[in-house]
Amino acid sequence: MVKQTALTLLQKQASFVKHYKYLNRIYIYFRYPKDAYDREWNPRSNSGFNFINTSLSVNSSAPYELPRDVISKAVVNKNVTENLSFYWSVDNRDYHALIYLHFAEIQTLQGNDTREFDIVWKGNDQNITVSSYRPPKLQLETLYNTPPLKCMYSTQCTVELVTTQSSTLPPMINAMEAYIIMPFPDAGTNPEDG
Repeated sequence: MVKQTALTLLQKQASFVKHYKYLNRIYIYFRYPKDAYDREWNPRSNSGFNFINTSLSVNSSAPYELPRDVISKAVVNKNVTENLSFYWSVDNRDYHALIYLHFAEIQTLQGNDTREFDIVWKGNDQNITVSSYRPPKLQLETLYNTPPLKCMYSTQCTVELVTTQSSTLPPMINAMEAYIIMPFPDAGTNPEDG
């Protein structure tokens, strides 16, 4: 679910369009009852991805409560030195995006292994970067952009996971949720109604 702090930015002047994605090579579509919030989870794959999974329990506590089928899987690049990038288009250059990235380290790292990467949300007016991120072991952590960003190049939204120099492993992600915020200037009721 979208945190209240993000919702207050919108002040009843916008409507959400949801784009739920998780990353898996096999097409599995599911909703409630596997997802407590009835989100639609659709796989997204790419020939440059490697897919990993675990049978171990991953803690996904509130407020996001992602289904086990989502957080027990992750994607990494086949090429360790390449960025892990996600792009999608929106219909209108005035739309903004809220992008939620869900991470949990589900691989057993060897003694000298390090998975560290920068996360970059690319916007038209600004970029937001989280530097030197390391996913927590078997614990879901969700990061998202605040404030909502206008998509880069007017209609293209981009998120990149960029390997740091100290990392020995490629970036990975378990799931991503994207919400497109569309202006909704015509209120359905009279603004003076309480």
